[in-house]
Amino acid sequence: MAVAFVTGATGFIGRNLLMALSQRNWTIHALVRDKDSRKAKQIADIPGVFLVAGDIRIAHSLVRLVPPNVDVVFHCAADTSTWSGHKLRQSDINVEGTRNIIYATYEAKAQVLVHVSTAAVYGQQKTQPYTEAAPKLGMRCSSNYVRSKLEAENIVIRAVERGLDAVIVNPGQVLGRFDTTNWASLIRMTDNQTLPGIPPGSGCFAEAGAVVQAMIRAAEVGKKGENYLLGGPHASFEDVVQIIAQELGKEPPAKVIPPWMLRGIGQWNTLKARLTRKEPAGMTQDAAWFVSRDDHFTSDKAIKELGYAPPTLKMAVKTAIAWQASEGLVSPVGQTSGPQEKERGDAVPAEKKVPKTRNAFKRTPPQVMKEAEQTVS
Repeated sequence: MAVAFVTGATGFIGRNLLMALSQRNWTIHALVRDKDSRKAKQIADIPGVFLVAGDIRIAHSLVRLVPPNVDVVFHCAADTSTWSGHKLRQSDINVEGTRNIIYATYEAKAQVLVHVSTAAVYGQQKTQPYTEAAPKLGMRCSSNYVRSKLEAENIVIRAVERGLDAVIVNPGQVLGRFDTTNWASLIRMTDNQTLPGIPPGSGCFAEAGAVVQAMIRAAEVGKKGENYLLGGPHASFEDVVQIIAQELGKEPPAKVIPPWMLRGIGQWNTLKARLTRKEPAGMTQDAAWFVSRDDHFTSDKAIKELGYAPPTLKMAVKTAIAWQASEGLVSPVGQTSGPQEKERGDAVPAEKKVPKTRNAFKRTPPQVMKEAEQTVS
């Protein structure tokens, strides 16, 4: 039976990962800040999950919590705030937290670390769709979240150069179960007719269930030190809102808000936040950048090497709405199906053969084997 240690276990991706690992009968040590918190209690009853209380910002606490010889450490924790007022906290969690996780991974003699990053670290590419080979331009971005995630990636890569077995996954726009912020907020605003307008950007849309399956495969067969972009159908945010409205049986906003207007709103809200020292309730400058950019990449590498199978955009939207409806967060009007459907778009067929899991999770990456063979010869 495989053993995993998961950071960010109560988050959107983390919670989906716990469910997927549980279905595979893994033993899962889930890191939470407080075992008695509402979010921790939501995952406590998942079969195979054991809650461990700690903070990724405190290195010595992690060393005690990660079980010896754990098979996989899944590092999902991140501060995704788009407000500059959280810059120090965000860097502490995203950068130093990653450094601490790497140290704890070494000390526990874990077989592999799967680091969850973001496609945003590639920044705004001139040539699209881009691949994992594209330059990472995230440091040019004004968003501290993007810069901190790229810095964390660089720390992982340097650790790989020193011998750590790690794989990096870079999800794009993710929809799915257990999302209560991000696209979930837009879904709720569309449902209650409070969305003032449609964001002007575009992205590659993934579904959380498919993303976590690819993460598990990355642990099993992913190549050491490499990135895997996890996206799906490319669509404008206007197209996504239209599908959301259709599924909810509601009228979508009639207008797309121009980027310059969003930037102005973000600048005004950020200025007010500096004066009040309170986090803005609406658009920030960083958030305006995220929803105004055009981001188009290919997930061909993940499809080929991990068997990644992103569903259609409509199916991803249905899954997200079905979960929110089950939680009473949106009305079920217009619902015709839920996350159990098998509809898939331009994905690898389910029967397609992908590399087998390495025996008993003993990772022997192909490039390492080749180097060993060359040394012997």
